[in-house]
Formats: sequence, structure tokens, C-alpha cells
Amino acid sequence: MNRKSQATIVLIVMIAGTLLSLNADGFTGGIIHNGFLAAMIGGLADWFAITAIFKKPLGISWRTAILPRNRQRIMDEIITFIGEDLLNTSNIMKDIVQYDMSKMFIVYLEKLGGRNRLKKVIEPIFINLFQNINSDSLAFAIEKAIKKNGQKNILKDILIQTVSHLGDADVYAKLTHVFHGLVIKILDDENTRAVFEPVVHEIKEEYKEGSTLREMIIAMFDLSDENLINIIKNKLAVTAENLKNYDSQEYKALFAWLQGVLEELPQNEKFNKILEDVENQAISNADIAGWTKKYIDIYTNDDNNVIYLLEIANKAFDSAVNKFISDESAQKTFDRWVKEKLSAFVTKSSPFILQIIRDKLNNYSTDSFIALVESHISSDLQMIRINGSLVGGLAGMLLYVLTYFAERMFS
Repeated sequence: MNRKSQATIVLIVMIAGTLLSLNADGFTGGIIHNGFLAAMIGGLADWFAITAIFKKPLGISWRTAILPRNRQRIMDEIITFIGEDLLNTSNIMKDIVQYDMSKMFIVYLEKLGGRNRLKKVIEPIFINLFQNINSDSLAFAIEKAIKKNGQKNILKDILIQTVSHLGDADVYAKLTHVFHGLVIKILDDENTRAVFEPVVHEIKEEYKEGSTLREMIIAMFDLSDENLINIIKNKLAVTAENLKNYDSQEYKALFAWLQGVLEELPQNEKFNKILEDVENQAISNADIAGWTKKYIDIYTNDDNNVIYLLEIANKAFDSAVNKFISDESAQKTFDRWVKEKLSAFVTKSSPFILQIIRDKLNNYSTDSFIALVESHISSDLQMIRINGSLVGGLAGMLLYVLTYFAERMFS
């Protein structure tokens, strides 16, 4: 039995009690009759007040049907609240900044199998890039750089020669297709959900804590943990899909950005300084000629060269991950970078999301809007009716007792 039925039964009982005790005699009869009478009045008053929120009780239109009459104003206030509070970048980031993105990433790498998954992501990209390198040109460039510069800028020239292939349109197109497939595979992996779920749930719970309006809005748009995760995954899937579409703005923008980076890379002072430091430490102790000959021979003569180089790449990846895990400075940099990107994304996406919400709210008819609100607060409102009858009854009995004894004391 729902609360509305319970409240109605209580009111009927109070009305019946009032009628049946009309002719009751004596102190006991009087206190019972007055208790039922006051409870009936309190119940009727609360019934009228609560009904007036949603419709016109007894056909009375003065100051009743509050929700239908103020529907548009309420909708506007909800939209304003969402825009200024729920989708406010400062409010969202206030919760996000409490999380250490580096620690979360490390948990993913070490406890949720992320290290091996990332290797599987990197391997096809590495193979695709490797297979598009012209070994003759690369060997010639390395030999020329070594003979010309001795131990100066060798690492820089090798790296620039290698990554310059990324600026080739065909190579870039293949890589975007590989990237799309990998993103979809990762998004379909249940362990990916395990990373999203606790974060999404905790952020959502903090947002709605202590706010009935926030909780109602979340319920209104069915923003369950499952749906929020699906929205995030769908957004990432759409972005990945756009990145492999030759005509999309994302595809063109990323390609233009990549070409710009590759063009500016040789003149980047920070890049040059890092390479210079690494080169000074590594090249002086490295057998450049032997190393170069070994790996060119592996590439040209050994059918298993890809497997061999993948092993080296995996070791390098493991080394980089281990260094990241132990390097607090790198973790702080990563954490700051992720939060900056999230803040930029929220700022850019908020107006678009707010427009979707505005359209969604405007699609609610007056009746459906009232039904939605009533379904979420009806139980609490009906308890007011029940409590009104009970408190009214107790007050009526108390007033009768006071009146009864006062009459006898002063008469």
C-alpha cells in the first residue's frame, strides 16, 4: 500500500471517528470526540494544501495548482541551476582535483592489467610505423649523421628521421584506423568499466549529497552510473570514429597539429636540451656503429625482427612505466596535465550539454512534468498528511483536557 492510500485511510478513519463520537458523553467521550475532530481538521487542511501544489482541490483556483502555473519559471530555474551549479567548471573541477590522476593511472597499470593492455595498444602502432620505414634511407641517414657530426646531434637526427614518417598522409591514415580499432576494443573491455565506475559513482554521490534538487535532476535524466559510463564511452567512441574519417574536422586538426609539431621539433629548445643531455650520457658509452649495423641487419635479414624489436620496445615501455611509478615529479606533471585537459573539455562541452538539457525539459508537457515531480516527492508529502492528522488529534485532546479542567476550576 502506498503512502497516498495510507494517508487517505487515516483521514477517513478520523472523519468516521468524528461522526461516531458526536453524541459521546462524559470526559472520555469528549476527549475522544475532540481528538478525532482536530485530527480530521488537520488532515483535511494538509490534504488541501498538498493537493493545491499539483492541481485545484474542490475546483478552487485561487492560489492553487502551483506547479502547473509556474511550470516555465521552474524549468528556467532548473536550467539556471544546472548551468551555474551542476555544469559549472569550478564546481566540477572542485571534486575532480581531489583525485590524484597519477595514482589512479598507476592502479590501472599495476592492479587492473593496464600495463599489458597498453602494450597491446602500442604494439600494432609500432609495427605499422616500423613497416613504413624505408630501411635503406634510414641506414643512409644514420651513417651520414655519424660521419658528419661525430657525437653531435646523432640522437636528434635519428629521432627526427624516424618520427618524420608520421607526417606522411598515408602513414597517418593507417595509424588513425589502428587507433580507432584499439579504442573500441579498450572501451568494450569490462576492466575499463572497472576504472570508470567507482570514480563516476563517487563524483555523482558527492554532487547530489544534501540536495533534493540535484537528486531529482539526476533521476529526471536517468543519470545512473551505468548511463553516465555509457555516455563517456560513447563520446570517446565518436571521437575515435571522427579521427579516422578523412573529412572530419578532428582528423584534419590532429593531422595539421602533428605536422606543425614535426616541423617545430628540430627548433624546440627544450627538446634539443633533453636530447643533448641524454646524448652526452648515452652516446659516449655506446657502440654507435655496432648498434646501428646490428639493428639494420636484423631488419633486413631476419624474418623475426619485428618480434625482436617488440621485445625491446616492451622492455623500454616497462622501464618507462617503472620510472613513472617511482618519479613523483613526473606524476605531478601528469596529474596537472590531465586536470588541465579535463577542465578545458568541461568548459567547451558545458554549453552543448546545457542546450540538450533545455531541449529535454521543454519536451515535458505540464502533465508529465507534474507526474515526474509527484513521483519523487509524493511519499514525503503524504507523510505530512498523516502527521497532520496525528498532531492535530493530540492537540485537540490536549486542548479539551485543558478546557475541561479550566471550566471546573473557575466555575
